[in-house]
Amino acid sequence: MASKQYISIIRLFENSSIDYDGEIILSRIKKQLSAEYGIAASGIIDIDHHSYNKNDVFEEIEHPDFITRLYYHRKIWMSPCMLAFLEDAIFDEPKMQDAMKQFQNDTVFDNFISPYFAQSFNYIARNYLNEYRLNAMGELLLFEEFMQGEDREEALRPVRLFLDNEVRMLKNTNAGNYKLVRPKILHWINSDWSSFVNNLPHEFYNSRNELSTNLVNVTVAIQKVNKADCRKISHQLTALSYLSPELADIIYNNHKIYSGNAITRSTGNWGWIIWLIIILIRILSGC
Repeated sequence: MASKQYISIIRLFENSSIDYDGEIILSRIKKQLSAEYGIAASGIIDIDHHSYNKNDVFEEIEHPDFITRLYYHRKIWMSPCMLAFLEDAIFDEPKMQDAMKQFQNDTVFDNFISPYFAQSFNYIARNYLNEYRLNAMGELLLFEEFMQGEDREEALRPVRLFLDNEVRMLKNTNAGNYKLVRPKILHWINSDWSSFVNNLPHEFYNSRNELSTNLVNVTVAIQKVNKADCRKISHQLTALSYLSPELADIIYNNHKIYSGNAITRSTGNWGWIIWLIIILIRILSGC
């Protein structure tokens, strides 16, 4: 099913004085709406800057599961943050968390909301990624479970394209060109992006590892060119989850070195020499 714009049918019902809380008699609703559209000059009813096309409205009313869908329409109407998300692509993460709790593990709701949810998700994701608001994108990804099948694929397309482009950029970053490339990867240096990577859906497992591997490679390449940037990237890498054990070990060990918490081979040799001198002094002092 293709993603589609959500417009609450409850607004239309209230504008047309149609009772949607009592007994639902579809023939009566269709007759009343037909009369409303009969007097609409353009065949479209405009309410509060929302346009209701007759074909779309009757397609919804004539849906075999309309009574069930009406229950969810009412729930959305009573939730301002859900309505704002679906109709206007306005995302308020804390309020959405509370509003969506009631629909956890409700597969009927998932199938109903999926095309509408995907439409807004795609729009907001494109804006967040274009502006490199990776932490906000991580919050949006918390709601990916409400999208199904083709809707889901379309909604997550901006994420996939973004990751492909970023990996391509990181692969071509090295010590020699770092000054030139740095402005293009500032979002991996100065922003809090670990939640974005951690919240990537399960189908992005390989993309997560590839991105993380290339970020590790960048830290190795620039550790002498720009230590501050190296440490910032490495710090975010240590907050990542769901990585392969081998990659997680590399990130942890590298970060100890960048943070000065690991003894290098050269420092280690001098450390042993100093320790032997201290022991010899103690022995001689005791003689």
